[in-house]
Amino acid sequence: MMKKIYTLAILLALLGYKPVSAQCPTPSGMVGVPLSLSGNCFMNVQFAIPNSNVSIYNASGFVAQATANASGNAVIGYPCASNPITSIISIVTSPSVQVCNTSTITSTLIVLPVKLVSFTGSLTARKTVLLKWETSLEVLNDRYEVERSLDGINYTKISTITSSGDGLGSRLYSFEDGSFVSNSAAFYRLKQIDYDGKVSYSKIVYLNDKNSVSGAYSLFPNPINSGNTVQIKGIAANEVNTANIQVSDLSGRIIPFKTTGSNTIELDPALSNGIYFIKVKNTTLRLLKN
Repeated sequence: MMKKIYTLAILLALLGYKPVSAQCPTPSGMVGVPLSLSGNCFMNVQFAIPNSNVSIYNASGFVAQATANASGNAVIGYPCASNPITSIISIVTSPSVQVCNTSTITSTLIVLPVKLVSFTGSLTARKTVLLKWETSLEVLNDRYEVERSLDGINYTKISTITSSGDGLGSRLYSFEDGSFVSNSAAFYRLKQIDYDGKVSYSKIVYLNDKNSVSGAYSLFPNPINSGNTVQIKGIAANEVNTANIQVSDLSGRIIPFKTTGSNTIELDPALSNGIYFIKVKNTTLRLLKN
């Protein structure tokens, strides 16, 4: 059946078939945007016929195909060497043949940013850990594995969260660790796994619920090589506030910050690279921002 659909699509493309606009969800037809992520290329198609077979072509002919969802969107992976993609056809064969041709394909290949927008954790009133993360893009993403560590070195998988599927736009996920032990501390990270086996890791989130702390404070990461968030180890989560923490630069100027999760603070995004000091109660720690 799929071979017949490909053959029909190719034949229609070669014949320059132009269906009536009523067969397209919008009068202007579909829109295709070529995307690149980690060396892989994808065509993001919008306004295709819902649940149709969507095929993409270059000057040499058929390149790849995928099925549009109920909203008429499809993300089609294809070899980057096949660029430029010159046409897209959306076809429904039952109960009757309907065809929608592309009217707009963005000519510039858009290189996408990091998929994971944020990953945060907090302690709930029940003394469990609530992890939340947001993505801006998911293409060929199979699943997320939530990993936990007690020492920040050795991690163990505690849950698997299936991806919401290919697509652009904000996706929100959450996981509650009900096995977190009250009056303890733990490290968490996300392991993101693609269908082809490629793996990437999130930043590490540290949570501390200890009623009594050692006072041996430390910062993580240090130095900061990307982003503006810093985790403070050795202090209880409920003590992470402006009363107990102060950030300053070499001249003594106070640097504003905000609490973004248990034991985590975020510095001013406009902060330049250099050396800073974070005072935790009566202890001053040196922080390097690269």
